[in-house]
Amino acid sequence: ISGMNNWGTRDIVESLPVGVVVQAADGRIVQSNAAAQRILGLTRDRITGLTSTAPDWHAIHLDGSPYPGEEHPSQVTLRTGQSVRDAVMGVSRPDGEYVWISITSSLVKDADGELTGEVMAVFEDITERIASRRSLKQEQDDRIRMQRFSDALLVALPTPVFYTDLRGAFLGCNEAFTQLTYLTAQNIQGKTVEDLWPHHVANVFSQRNPVLHKTEAQETYAFHLKDRHGETRKILFNRSVWLDDANKPIG
Repeated sequence: ISGMNNWGTRDIVESLPVGVVVQAADGRIVQSNAAAQRILGLTRDRITGLTSTAPDWHAIHLDGSPYPGEEHPSQVTLRTGQSVRDAVMGVSRPDGEYVWISITSSLVKDADGELTGEVMAVFEDITERIASRRSLKQEQDDRIRMQRFSDALLVALPTPVFYTDLRGAFLGCNEAFTQLTYLTAQNIQGKTVEDLWPHHVANVFSQRNPVLHKTEAQETYAFHLKDRHGETRKILFNRSVWLDDANKPIG
């Protein structure tokens, strides 16, 4: 890329939407284009002469840990002669904001294909992409936490609880339900009330399910059921609709 000193090549590089910097064998930045200056928030004069080990960068990895200058892609390429592709780095701008960049570095060759001793780093701003990815991960983490909370709550509740899908097939239950009926989550999963309970009990569920799903209301009613010891017990039953993120009934 000694051709950057050629006006035609320089104009092309200057107009690129990605950042381009060239570093000398000692690591000093000797050339940069407008996109590099815009992404990093530095003027041409400010960026020229900086090295990867300069404290100005405050570079970090995705996990927030420091990204030492000697590990920067350009320095790895200078040291090993090997290109580095798509390395992700967070860099502090003068305004205090971090910009995330994806960097590819390679050795520079002249018009004859001979190495010049310089390294070129090309990078793009992926800050929005990283923010979107982190937002998605946060949502996933929140879902996991809520699921763990729900699981812990079901275990702790002294009241028997079970849940089904819209077809009435059982998906699971808590320990209190097992203690009452002697039916475990494994026993009931995929089955319906018709598979597990007498007709008079199953009929109550079958008749009320459509109403519940249509109105999305809560229902309370009583019926008699034999527990695991064979004793008949009067059960006060409360049931409500289980909604998904779009507020649509799913069970």
